Amino acid sequence: MRQPETVDGPDSTAPHSGARQPTVLGRHYWTYAVLILLSFAGSIAHVIAVTWLLLRGSHGPTYVSVAFLISAVPAVLLFRIARRQVAAEKLPSRLSVLDAIQAVVVVAVPVSAALGHPPARAVLLGQEFLLSCCGAFVFPLSRAMLVRAAPRGATLTANGVSAAVFQTGNSLGALAGGLLVAVAGPYTAMAVNAGTFVVSAVGLAAMVRPVWQDEPDPKAPGRDHADTAGQARQQGRSTRSLLGYLVLGTVVLLTMQRLFLGSLGPLVQTHLRGTPLVQGVLQFAFTVGGVLGGIVVGKWARESRRGRELTAILVLSAASFLVLAASSSALLSCTACFLLGVAVSHWSVFQSDIQATGGAAAQAHALAHISMWQSVAAVIVFTGTAALTLVLQPRFVFAAFGLILIALGLLATHETQPVSVSEGDS
Repeated sequence: MRQPETVDGPDSTAPHSGARQPTVLGRHYWTYAVLILLSFAGSIAHVIAVTWLLLRGSHGPTYVSVAFLISAVPAVLLFRIARRQVAAEKLPSRLSVLDAIQAVVVVAVPVSAALGHPPARAVLLGQEFLLSCCGAFVFPLSRAMLVRAAPRGATLTANGVSAAVFQTGNSLGALAGGLLVAVAGPYTAMAVNAGTFVVSAVGLAAMVRPVWQDEPDPKAPGRDHADTAGQARQQGRSTRSLLGYLVLGTVVLLTMQRLFLGSLGPLVQTHLRGTPLVQGVLQFAFTVGGVLGGIVVGKWARESRRGRELTAILVLSAASFLVLAASSSALLSCTACFLLGVAVSHWSVFQSDIQATGGAAAQAHALAHISMWQSVAAVIVFTGTAALTLVLQPRFVFAAFGLILIALGLLATHETQPVSVSEGDS
């Protein structure tokens, strides 16, 4: 799934030496926002469709876990190749090609079903693997594009609006996907997803321009390197430590998000005795919480300390997982999903801090590692989930991960000063 991008800032049309130059995404952000919103919505509808296709027959929850396990593998295998692609200049054109490929992969299944050849589970798992191979490149490339295009001094604002677009797309996709799968069937939802990829591919192809990278200012005044060498080394160690913490926090939160999306369908079917529409409603509550979290939690984070902040997020997430495991009430389940969305949305705050820490090379390095380590964590999580669902109901899997998150929250006791991010004009 595509990740949030960026918005125009106060200095995005004022080129000057040594600063980020305006890019196509800066000038045409709202067009791009519509494209990624459609892409997100289609992707979530596709996830619901595949989930309920795999739930048919015996050991359905295990097959769903295997699908999400398979989807995490390519980002690990292709990590070094994808990291090199981050340095490419024409990122929109590369993303356009990836969207076109995904459209073909997605539409193959509903076309096959329409011709009287419903796909076997192995075919669905293969489709997820191919889509995830594309996704292994989409995540770091879209991250790199955001880092290069975001105007200085407006990183939090850019990420806040982008996160809202991301969550809005997920909300629309959850409701539309649940309704489509419940009323028209999963293949219709897949066909709609293929259509959103086509629209996104065409839109990105029309926006192809070189993406500018930061360059040092040749006119910048010189410094006495002998006097600042020690300070630079100390600052470098501090920056690396903080980046490591932010990467870890982002990986944990994104892994929780993937775990929730990967386990919700089986929970709805077995514990809540619901339909795809119920899954869509619960995912909608989750993404609404994400929108609120992106607005409220970001402001609170600037005044908090990192250790306490991550502990609170993990404990809130643990409580949400435990409520989902214990309650069969639709109202309580929606409330738990909403609160989990509030907590998980904090990854966008960590992302803003990463962009405000270190240079462009350090940012790209951190974002590439987030993609890899999130996938490594997902492989571990869904391997365990697939094994547990062979002997336990999905609600007990939710309970187990809730207890694990409580333990992680108690371990996150170290405190790190928050990064100071200016929202003023650069």
